[in-house]
Amino acid sequence: LRYLKRLPLTQVKIDQSFVRNMISDANDVAIIRIILSLGETFGMDVIAEGVETETDYRFLVDLGCRSFQGYFFGRPQSADRLLAAPPNICDA
Repeated sequence: LRYLKRLPLTQVKIDQSFVRNMISDANDVAIIRIILSLGETFGMDVIAEGVETETDYRFLVDLGCRSFQGYFFGRPQSADRLLAAPPNICDA
């Protein structure tokens, strides 16, 4: 943790291992809350990875998370296909 104040970081991720079981594991929720608070304190963006369902997304939004990545938003694809596809807008 001491490196957080010394490194030029602008964002931190919530690992998918915490997101995966957050609905049923209070400890994962506590860790997510701590990461969100840490990010806010240090002025960093916090990105939740491994968001696979709308339930995951809504739960994280309710906790205060604002940036996400995962299969809920789209599957991995080539750059050509991604650029050719219309944008996928998600209601926040």
